[in-house]
Amino acid sequence: MNLVIIIIATVLVVVGVIALSIWLDKRGVTKDENNNYIPDALEDKVKNVKGKVKDIKNIVKKKK
Repeated sequence: MNLVIIIIATVLVVVGVIALSIWLDKRGVTKDENNNYIPDALEDKVKNVKGKVKDIKNIVKKKK
């Protein structure tokens, strides 16, 4: 029973985030050049984090 509630809650949260993203994009608050419902600012931050993680991974490998 708890698993069903967790799944339903997760689906509702995902739908809510997507609806909010669409609404913010339509209002002009966020920019989404490639129309994937992920704001470009968030995509840029994720790319930066991925780059930093890769750099740290390389540093750790060199120390082994």
